[in-house]
Amino acid sequence: MIRECLAALVLASLSTPSCVRATHAPRDPSVEGPTGGATASSADASSVVDAVTDANDCPPSRVCFSAGLSQLGSIGSDVRFEERPARLARLRAFAIDRDEVSASDYARCVAAGRCTELACPPPRTSANPDAGANTGAGAGEDASDAAAGDAADDVNTISSDAGRSLQPARCARWSDARAYCEFAGGRLPTEAEWERAAAGAFPTHRRFPWGEDPSAIDDATPEGVRSMGGSVAEWVEDVGAFYMAPAPRDAGSDGATALDSGVDDAAVDTTEREIGDAALAESIDASMSLVDDPHGPRSGPWRVVRGGHERLPRARWTSSGRIFRQPEDRLPWLGIRCAYSP
Repeated sequence: MIRECLAALVLASLSTPSCVRATHAPRDPSVEGPTGGATASSADASSVVDAVTDANDCPPSRVCFSAGLSQLGSIGSDVRFEERPARLARLRAFAIDRDEVSASDYARCVAAGRCTELACPPPRTSANPDAGANTGAGAGEDASDAAAGDAADDVNTISSDAGRSLQPARCARWSDARAYCEFAGGRLPTEAEWERAAAGAFPTHRRFPWGEDPSAIDDATPEGVRSMGGSVAEWVEDVGAFYMAPAPRDAGSDGATALDSGVDDAAVDTTEREIGDAALAESIDASMSLVDDPHGPRSGPWRVVRGGHERLPRARWTSSGRIFRQPEDRLPWLGIRCAYSP
């Protein structure tokens, strides 16, 4: 009860957030900066607890979030390896599409000459066992995930306009997803942004986008983002890599060194400092580190896919679930959702 009351007071103290609008170009991935070694323990909670922007200021096709604090990854020994160790992330304000990009939305990008046609690989048959194989399962994926498109139809070729409008765009490569989001005036979300939208603002971290019960499936998060579990999984901007354990904190570091992380936006406090008051500190695992607007490594052979999809067991539709795929992969369970910066 004490924690709930303090959280209510914190949210009440937040200033009115600004509307989030489309950005002109995506940001390049950057390495997590020196604050990646900061131990999360306590701070001025009113400056870091996140809040949803006023719905009247946010376009109806998007859900807007103000700058603040969220959890990235899962805590506990029973979670999948690629979801550990959990850390806290301070994020800039952003917006994310309320719905996944539809096949008809993507077709408009193709018609404008900004996107390439989507084509799912042919299904595997006994006569052609290698068809649709792509590149095999990536980290964070079972072998059954890699074969998920075996018997799928190419829904991107549905001729009925009504049928197309109801279907998500499928079989997008990472570059296709990025091109579409640029066409739409946005960018691909980072992993941290995607998980913030799915799991909620710290100290909340929903196991599933709809809540804690795997059987109580809801199409929307409490904030109104739809289809983050089931339907199709979604590409994000980040290069695929396992989370790193926190580095030892440099006792002599100060806020000035945080600018090396590439985070110089006043919307995010980049100084190394403690987080939360005593009540919030109870929600923070002692091993959790603090990172500013994380973007993952600069390069690597994999890209990250987020969200449960219709071929994955429902128990795997978690907010922290991660799949690594090669960027050229085209699979019927791979789709698109865009993000937008102020």
